[in-house]
Amino acid sequence: MNEPMSVQPDEVSPWYRSAMLWFALALPAATVVAGVLTYRIAAAGSNDADPDLVQRVAQVQTRDITIDQRASDMGLRGVLVLEHAGGHYRLRLTPAPKLARLRLHLRHVTQARGDQQLMLAQQSDGSWMAVAPPRQQGAYALSLLPEAADWRLVGVLDGDAEAVQLHPLLGTGHD
Repeated sequence: MNEPMSVQPDEVSPWYRSAMLWFALALPAATVVAGVLTYRIAAAGSNDADPDLVQRVAQVQTRDITIDQRASDMGLRGVLVLEHAGGHYRLRLTPAPKLARLRLHLRHVTQARGDQQLMLAQQSDGSWMAVAPPRQQGAYALSLLPEAADWRLVGVLDGDAEAVQLHPLLGTGHD
């Protein structure tokens, strides 16, 4: 009357129903996907925020500052005024050099496809002016050079600023 209870072995589930197996496979798979996405982002465009030519010697990176020194020696300073409605850029330099055209490079700080290059033409009032297409949102590093590229002024354009101070790279722009 007392019959011994028979113990049934647990049913073994198939291998593909094991949560631990899927967890162990998901980690390397996620790593591969993240690696491919990282490569695509890196290969999508230029990531060099500073386009100046540099020299690397013994783990030290140096740049040629000759054009910046020349702008500083000349005492050049400038104010770039932006008229957002018409896309006009008006530049005033002191002292004003006798140049018909100047090149203004606008380099977006994070997205190379937002970079622009403008040619500013001298106006009768002694200023230089250019009309440009709309810019992407964000900050821009500005470089102003004559066609001979023998001096340079720099500045930073933040968002919707209406004016930017341009100064030699060697100085702070505030004397």
